[in-house]
Amino acid sequence: MADPVDGDSAGPELPEPTPLNVLARAGRAHGGDVRAVAIIRGDSGGVGGFLSGGDDGMLRTWNLDLTPRATATELAHSGGVRTVAAIPGEDRPSDGYLSGGNDGILRTWNLDLTPRDTAEPTSGGGVFSVAVITGAGGMAPGYLSGGNDGILRTWNLDLTPRGTSIGPKPGGGVFSVAVITGAGGEATGYLSGGYDGILR
Repeated sequence: MADPVDGDSAGPELPEPTPLNVLARAGRAHGGDVRAVAIIRGDSGGVGGFLSGGDDGMLRTWNLDLTPRATATELAHSGGVRTVAAIPGEDRPSDGYLSGGNDGILRTWNLDLTPRDTAEPTSGGGVFSVAVITGAGGMAPGYLSGGNDGILRTWNLDLTPRGTSIGPKPGGGVFSVAVITGAGGEATGYLSGGYDGILR
């Protein structure tokens, strides 16, 4: 049996994380906790800014130096934003945003944070995690979500339902989801983790 890998020698040494910028403005980024963040891709595919959602139910975007860029024109989610993602467009710059909240609703947003589409509340509580399902060339053909009801759901770009997993997962809700991609960037499957401590 092979010896366990020594964590200190498992790979190249990584730099210690240090803050790049500190939000220098009066007040906080959100009223209450910041629950979700995502990277906004710029025209070149690099980091173009940041997206955040919080307990105040609002979505906000930020420039690279963390100065405010835009705030949603309406309350994104009653009870707070739990999860966000940036939607890639052609050649991978962000084309919009996806959010889920404690109200059980999924929403998509334009780059200026005006509302785009809304999915009706899912049964069984909040949406805890979302991910973008990528297709050929990295563009988004749909979305994946998981929530308090323990069910995985897939959605079309207009947030009409596409499919659901078979029955609630034992032991509680789905807390985190990810899309597994192939060599060309297209989705080949999904990964989920929940309150039961199991990965599927």
